[in-house]
Amino acid sequence: PAKLAPQLLGIDHGMKRIGLAVSEASWRFSEPKSIISAERPIEQVRKDILEVCEQYEVGGVVVGWPLIANDDKPGKQCVQVAQFMQELNLHEFPKALWDERYTSAMALLAREEAAEIDALCAADPRRRRRGKVMQSRSRLKRQANDDFLDAEAAAVMLQSFLDAQARAL
Repeated sequence: PAKLAPQLLGIDHGMKRIGLAVSEASWRFSEPKSIISAERPIEQVRKDILEVCEQYEVGGVVVGWPLIANDDKPGKQCVQVAQFMQELNLHEFPKALWDERYTSAMALLAREEAAEIDALCAADPRRRRRGKVMQSRSRLKRQANDDFLDAEAAAVMLQSFLDAQARAL
């Protein structure tokens, strides 16, 4: 099938890690891809992000914007995200800020639900689809690494953006 649009990169900036997620070309789904240490020099972070952009043919960036939990106002972390984006200097891509409230909690819930589904499928062969367990064990092993939660949170945030774009059409 022909590509509909460039893929989007979701960035979840944290103090320790930066989670990255990528949409597929139709903008229907997002997938967690990687994490980068936020403690590395900004030049290296930029290089790593640009490599992901090239690998997945990214044409735009959606950045998690940490609003205050019970308020629609920017929180203290928004200043850090704005500074990070300025230092990152991704001038070659259009950028959007998107609400990232509760994305880590939602990613953790999704991980737990996937583990429960996998356990059910492994225990009952009738629940398997054509011999494949719905959630692969290798993916669960990757998800067992708590660091990867930041990439999963980036995917949740990006998926929220994609869903809003679909509703707007």
